[in-house]
This record gives sequence, C-alpha cells and structure tokens, in this order.
Amino acid sequence: RDDKCSPSEGSNIVLSEMFTKDTYIGLGGLGCSHVCAEVTHGASSIRLPFLSYECPAAELSDDISYPALLRFGTVTTPFSRVIQQIGTQNGWSHIFLISESASEYEQDAGGIVS
Repeated sequence: RDDKCSPSEGSNIVLSEMFTKDTYIGLGGLGCSHVCAEVTHGASSIRLPFLSYECPAAELSDDISYPALLRFGTVTTPFSRVIQQIGTQNGWSHIFLISESASEYEQDAGGIVS
C-alpha cells in the first residue's frame, strides 16, 4: 500500500496491518524521511525492527532517537556537507535545490539549508 509520503497515512497503514495480522516480524518499504521518522517510533513501541533502503534524512542516523530503524540506502549527511563546502569554497551566498515535488522533499532539502 502507498503511504503517499504522508506520516499519518504511513502510521495508519502499519496500525491497520498489525490489527489484521499479528504475525509480522518487522517493518519495511517506507522511503520518505518524515514518514520513516513517524513510523519508526511506532515500530519501536510494538518492538518491531524497521528496515528501509531509503529514509535518507541525516537526523535519522541518531540511534538514540531512532533505535528501531536500520537503513541500507543512501544517507544525505555526506551530500549536504559536500554541497555546503562547495558553496563556501566558491563564495556562493545562495544554493537552490530543485526536486520533483517541493512539498514532498521539503524536509530533506531543509536539512541541507544552513
């Protein structure tokens, strides 16, 4: 089922699935960072590991805040540092990030803005 990059939709899907079938041993498949942040707290509270190939936001690397989350994909921390360093080296006062959907990726892009 599609969570539509909505934290509430992602949480509803997880709760709905857990209510109808209690034999799950883990969660996976989510990708938008703000959905991952929301759902990983629910996964932790019901003692399920949460695995994802996405969830790229740097703050999700915090094992204390997100103990149930295990990511296999790309983390944005190195990317944001490289972009900031390039801007500093070139004296750029503005760097514009262009994405497919501004509202969908606003949180990820916001993590790069200093």
